[in-house]
Parts: sequence; C-alpha cells; structure tokens
Amino acid sequence: MGKKPKNIRSTQTKVKHQILEAYLERWMGIIFWGIKKSPVTIVQRPHFVYVDAFSYTGKYPEGDIDNPNSGPVYGSPVIGIQQLDQFAQYARKENFPIRRNVILLEKDTDTYRNLLSTLDEIGVGDRVRETTDFHSLHDGEIAVANVDATEMGQALTDYTDQNYTWAFYLLDPYGGSGIPYDFVRQIVSGPHHDVMINFIYLAFLRDLALVLKPDEELSPAEKKKISLWSNVYGENEWTGVYVDYQFNIDTTYGRGMSKDEATRIAASRYADVLQSMDQDITVKTIALQFPDRDRIMLYLFLTTHDPTGALAMNEVLYKANLLEQEIRQKVRLEKRIRDSGQAMLPGLAKAFMEEQIDKTPRPDVVEIEEELISRFSGKRINLRTIYRGLVDTDFFPSEIKKALQRLRKKKIVDYPGKLTNRTYITFSAEK
Repeated sequence: MGKKPKNIRSTQTKVKHQILEAYLERWMGIIFWGIKKSPVTIVQRPHFVYVDAFSYTGKYPEGDIDNPNSGPVYGSPVIGIQQLDQFAQYARKENFPIRRNVILLEKDTDTYRNLLSTLDEIGVGDRVRETTDFHSLHDGEIAVANVDATEMGQALTDYTDQNYTWAFYLLDPYGGSGIPYDFVRQIVSGPHHDVMINFIYLAFLRDLALVLKPDEELSPAEKKKISLWSNVYGENEWTGVYVDYQFNIDTTYGRGMSKDEATRIAASRYADVLQSMDQDITVKTIALQFPDRDRIMLYLFLTTHDPTGALAMNEVLYKANLLEQEIRQKVRLEKRIRDSGQAMLPGLAKAFMEEQIDKTPRPDVVEIEEELISRFSGKRINLRTIYRGLVDTDFFPSEIKKALQRLRKKKIVDYPGKLTNRTYITFSAEK
C-alpha cells in the first residue's frame, strides 16, 4: 500500500512552499551575480542543481486550505523545476547562461508513479530521465528515481560537489521520525550546498515522551522509535536531549515544565546539532503553527555557507511569518462564520484580519547603525565580512546597506563607490 495522497495543501505546507520559492530565487541571484561580477575568469557555465530528497506526488488536487476547491496547486518538485527554468531564461537575457538540473527522489512506489504523472501534467515529461546516474544528465534534464534518498548521500554529493556547481537540497520527509544524522551531515557540509530541512515536531512530541517510561516497559516498536531519533541527533547529542527532557519536567527540582515546553526546547536543540556538523554554516530556524491554534506543528531549518544568503533568509522568513498569520486568520474567520451561520460583511472581515495579525516591526535603522559601530569600530573590512558578522541578527541586507549609507553621510564610515560584497568599508575608531 502506498501513502495516501494529501488532496489539500495545509497552511504549514503553503508557507514552506513560499519560503522555498522565495529563497530559491534569492539563492540563485546571489550566486549568479557574485560569479558574473567576479574578476576571476570563468572557465565553464555555472551549474545550479535542485534536489528534492522526499518528493511526494508534487500536487494537491483540491487547492489550499484557505482557498479550497479552487483547482490543483503544485508542490516542491514543481516549484524547484519552475524556479530553475525561470532563472535560466533570466540568465540568457543577461548573456551569461547557466546549466540547471533537478533531482527528484521518492521511496514509495505508488507515490512515485503519481509524481511521474504530475511531471507529465505540467509539460516536462520529455525532460524526465528515470536514473540515479546523475553525472550523465544533460542541461535541463530532470532525474527521477524510486529510491530511499538517505541511501543516496554519496551519489548525490559526488554530483553536487563538482566545480562550478551549486546545489539547493530540500529535505522534507513525509511523517516518520526525522532524517538520519550521517545523511544530513553529508549534505549540509557541502561548501556549495544550501539546505532546507523539515523537522516534524508532531512526531517528535509524540516519541520523545517515551523516554519517561522505564526501559523494561517499552515495546519493541517504541524502542525502535527512540532509536530512530537517536539516529537523527547522533548518539552523543541524543543522550543529552533526553536527559535534559527528563530533568525539565521533573517537579522534584522546582516547577516542572509541561511536556510540550520541554519538547520544544529539545526540538530547538536540533539547530545546535546542525551547527556542529559544520562550523562554517549559518542555521536559521522558523516554527510553523497549526492553522487554528497557537501551537507548533513543525520546524524548518535552513542552512547556508554564504553570509549574504543567511541574511536574505531573514527577509524570506519574515514575509513567510506574515503569510502564515494571514492564512491562519482566514481559517479562523471561516470557522467563526460557519459557527455563527451568518455571512460576515467584508469590512468586518477585513477588520478582524488586521486585528489578529501581529505585524512585528522591523529594527530601526538607528539600532542597526549602533550595532555596526559596536561590532566593527576601527576596522577596515568588506561588506561580505560584515554580513558574516551579523548572521546572528534578523537584519535584512538592504537594511544593513541603508545603515552604512547613513553612516557614510555622518562620516563614521568611508567606502568608495557603490556597495557590493567586495567593497571595503573603513569604520572610524569609537570615540
């Protein structure tokens, strides 16, 4: 029996897809313009690869949860294909053509067949090759394979670690208990790999509670679940996770946390696990909630080796948070209308939406100026290094540039010409 297809796209999935689409565009642009403006001679075309390790069917026939029965919407495999195709057209117009390929992997046989049908439906069937011989792919071809992605780590990285190749990996398993540590480490540590990982909080919430049971009371199936999570975190880190979990909810040591609170802390430690895999990556986290209540459903982790990409993530995640709130309020509004049995006037509906959405204000430019002076006073460094120094903030690249331009007018910093990643900026010594 194959996995039962999901016919409607949930709030969380829609937001994941928005993040994927927006960040893919930013990711390719950052790399493209960095190469195009580089003084180093380019000996071959840049190669962009999108890898969807758990592709699923690529389609939601009934549309979105906030707009049901509106016709099909397409999932991550289609988003990846379309984004790379659109960027290839853009690159040709810039007289700097790129190569692009897509790799779609799906373990379940019935789901895999549905995926192939989706690709035919969107008109790319003639570009599909059912193969794991990725090195044989020609420009524009789509490799599709009915395999377990976690057993393909070496074959994938052999392909995406080539010179002049940049890869975006989506690691988004369907249900289950996370992704094996060794596979994830192999992927995120690639120097030209950006990665988006779905950490399924509901499965984690359910399974972590098993560590409270005495070992002799655990069934073989429950022991297997714990073992799977140990394989996600790595054995050493997992020991710390469940010890902390037991401590946090033990009222012997004071006010114990709820299981949900303790689980949330344990889930957030996965960011530390990712960071430990490669000290040069930046890890960004977003928690997505249920559509109708304030409770986390899943975490998304994004990793990158590029500090510009890390700050671009901030803007993508900020906009995604607003979208999530908007969708959730639509769902709540529809429930309120159904419960009342009456239609709500458009004006009241709009007021309800605006009332509910918390539009978190962006940092003031003065705050960013002060942060820049605090961190870089008396230094001469390029913009890329400044970005690297600010990856732990939620600033946008455009906000940092605006602050630097204001500081130049105040004669606190100095730099020649327009700001690019290679521009050297001199900060006056702090008075």
